[in-house]
Amino acid sequence: HHACCTNPIGADSDPSTVLDGDFKVKGVDNLRVVDASSWPNVPGWFICTPTYMISEKAADVIIAKAQEESSQ
Repeated sequence: HHACCTNPIGADSDPSTVLDGDFKVKGVDNLRVVDASSWPNVPGWFICTPTYMISEKAADVIIAKAQEESSQ
């Protein structure tokens, strides 16, 4: 699990996090990270299911953002 938790999601005020709640890399335009590195903590021993779950959540976030931008 060496790739886990290297780019954690967290609050904007937390300097130890790399990603915001929309999976965007803080301070970088148009770049998102959606993999095991985005977890703040390792979610157990079998990481495939949590990886699928976070990718589904990220897809929802990305689709909602695209729909919001297309309606403007």
